[in-house]
Order: sequence, then C-alpha cells, then structure tokens
Amino acid sequence: MLCSNHKERYESIQYLKKEIRQWVEAAVSANLDQLDGQGRLDYPAFILIDELDRCRPTYAVEMLETIKHIFDIQGVVFVLATDTAQLQHAIKVIYGEGFDAQNYLGRFFQRRFTLNRKSRREFISNILEVRSLPDGSAMMWPELNNPRALLEVVTAVSDSLELSLRQTEQIIDRLLFVISKPRRKKVNLIFLMYLFALHEKDYQLYSGVSDGALSHAQDKFNEKTFAHKISLKKDVTMAVFIRANTEIGSVVFRAQGKSDIPNPFDDNFYNVSLGEIVCYSYQFMLNDSYRLRDDRELKEIVEKIDANGSLNMQENSILAKKELSLLECNLSLYKNLVELAVHLD
Repeated sequence: MLCSNHKERYESIQYLKKEIRQWVEAAVSANLDQLDGQGRLDYPAFILIDELDRCRPTYAVEMLETIKHIFDIQGVVFVLATDTAQLQHAIKVIYGEGFDAQNYLGRFFQRRFTLNRKSRREFISNILEVRSLPDGSAMMWPELNNPRALLEVVTAVSDSLELSLRQTEQIIDRLLFVISKPRRKKVNLIFLMYLFALHEKDYQLYSGVSDGALSHAQDKFNEKTFAHKISLKKDVTMAVFIRANTEIGSVVFRAQGKSDIPNPFDDNFYNVSLGEIVCYSYQFMLNDSYRLRDDRELKEIVEKIDANGSLNMQENSILAKKELSLLECNLSLYKNLVELAVHLD
C-alpha cells in the first residue's frame, strides 16, 4: 500500500513537470512577438513568488521544499521576492531557535540579489509621482498647490510613527480618497494624516484621540493629556507654508498706552514641529476659540525676533495657531473620514 501511494505520487509529480515543460516549450516555439514587436520569446520561463515570508511558517517551508524537489524543471526559473530575515525566523519556528536557517536557505537559492533600500521619503515621492492630486486639494491645509506639500505631511507622520512602507502606501490612497470629496471648510490634513497613522500603528491612542477622551491641556507631564502621549512619540521637522502675516495681521499685540507690536513674520515656508502642530490641532478640535491678543507664546517669539534671536521648530509652530483655529474643527468628522476610508479599502 505504501509503495503504491508513493508510486502514484511520483507519477503525478512527473506528469505535472511534463505539463509545465510542454507549456513553456509551446510558448517558445510559437514565436510570439514581444510588446515592442521585435525579438522572440526564449528560455528561461520565470515563475515569480512574492512575500513568502508573510505566509504561515509551515506553508513557507513546504513551498521551499516543493520548489526544490518537484519543480526542478529545465528552462524554468523560480524567483522568490522575500524578506530573508523574516523567512529565516519562520524556518526557526518549525525547526527550533538554534537551527541554522541561513545555511538551510542556501540549499534552495542558487543566486541571491539584495535590492537597495530606499528612504521612506524617496518611496513616498515615487508613489506621489504616479498619483494625481484630486480637485479638492484646495480645501486642505496645508494647501496642496504643489506635490511638496503632501510629501512633507506624509513623510513626517510616517517617520514619526515609523510606519511600514505598506502602511504608508495604504494611507496615501486613503488620503487621496478623502481629499477628492467636496468640503465646505478646509480640512486639517496633518491631523487627518496623523489619525490615519494612529489607526494603523496605535489603535488605543487613536480611539482616545478620535473620541476626544484625552485632555487638550498643553501639559506634557500629565499622563491624561494628548500632549503627554505625543511627547512619547518621535518628533520630526516638516516644512509647512504658513500665512504668518496674512492671518495674524500687521500688528501682533496692542496694549493700552503702549506702542503696538508689529508682526515681523512673512507668509512663507517654516520648519515646524509635527508634535506641536498635532497638539495645537487637537486643542482646537475641543476648543476652537482663539484670541490673538491673549497668545502669550506668540508675543514671546516676536520679542525673541526683535532681540535678533532665531526660532526653533517648536517656536515656528506657534505661527500656525491662527490658521489651525480657522480650519474644520469637528472631531467627529475626522473620525468618520478615517473610518469610512479604512472600510472602503
């Protein structure tokens, strides 16, 4: 009985190999033209297998064994695109932590090639080059009047929360979907992108933020505040166009019996702190009232400029507060946008 089963299995494998070999030979002999109308199809035939490292460990090992022992067909080359470190980890799950997975894989691969690792910014830039900005781009802040604006936002948030490339690409498509919808009021793109990222990377914090359960007090030492939660994340610099003159006005502060304090800032690109922008954004989601004359932080940075000082990225972020207060500040709307885009994937 055992011999009979083995014979049947062997004959089935040989039949399958014969069928594949004949299929390849037929394709070559048919002398099919290539897309450019020149040349001919020729050996070898390539069979591509992608993301084997993401499969169940037992399946990944069985696939490798099958390719090695069954599909050794002349004129056919198998190409496996995989994260080798993750694949080795899967093998150790089967054979034990002390198993030499690297040498084990050497049995299967005749040649190995390592692709160059792109920076996250370059990866995002390449994606945006083949995506077109929807018509609703004007109803976003920062204004998406050039590809750089969206590149800055997506890169900053992705770097801060250390999103995978797959997560980053998914969020870009979700953002573009949201941007394409008509709006009555400008949407805070940075806050929206941050919510998308939290939904993928830190769902517990996403729930607390989107439900408005965290305090908006700017106290980074209070564990119940959003500012504290954000301070635990990596802060990054991003270039944002801020209408620091148009929105703030020509005078920053007027005091009774004293000279007016003029606005020394221009409408321009400023290097700001992602963490500060997100914190201010959340603050205005829960309380959108903003009184320019009561903004002590703004007065302090104006005085610093008057004293020939230079501003850091946290201080530059203060210049965006007036614009942030004028954006769509309905927190429920942002949550609905995220939930809708995620479920439409």
